[in-house]
Amino acid sequence: MKKHILLSLIALVGAASALFAQEEGQAGIPADVFYLMPKAGQGTIYYKSKSPVSGTFNICAIDNTIRYKDNKGTELAVDGDETINMITIGDASFRFIDGAFQRMYPLTGDVFLAERRDITVMNDSHVASYGMESQTTAVSEFSGMNSEGRHFTYEETKNFPYRMNQTVSLYQNGNLMRLNKKNLTKCFPGKKAEIEAWFKENKKMDEGDVNTVKALCEEWSK
Repeated sequence: MKKHILLSLIALVGAASALFAQEEGQAGIPADVFYLMPKAGQGTIYYKSKSPVSGTFNICAIDNTIRYKDNKGTELAVDGDETINMITIGDASFRFIDGAFQRMYPLTGDVFLAERRDITVMNDSHVASYGMESQTTAVSEFSGMNSEGRHFTYEETKNFPYRMNQTVSLYQNGNLMRLNKKNLTKCFPGKKAEIEAWFKENKKMDEGDVNTVKALCEEWSK
């Protein structure tokens, strides 16, 4: 009986520790997690109904704002919204879909893999994400770019614990699609047999297993 009680207590302590670790998240946000690109790069913002804007940009994964610096080196932010058709930074391209900038990886002529990153920052044990108040006021100096509200800088958040979730979806003709057998066969009709065989063995594709999904889709797109 004592042994049973001891094992139960160990199990409870282990579960509590795991829950605590899950609540706390990872400590300290790396710069390449805070931003969607490892470093800012030359890019262009393409709008749906006005002229494009070029500059040196990055994208904040926490609040999905476009970040750039003024001539004094101060980082400023522009809110992402549905008026943006696409933004390119170096050789990477992003589309603003469902409230987030998602990176597009080309597969075939009109089929892409869309990668989304969601970051939750925990400040003083309070969960916070988009809309957190910051001491940095965003002011746009680019023609055609507008910004509202206040946004965190990397320096303000780099020591906070955080949680990160990355997922991928299929993207075709303006629509995101789940990674199921039907949609994959539609996107890669020439690989129907290979897709059927994969799902027969694996049953379901994990949208959070980004590297595996990328490798499979790249192979089926050939």
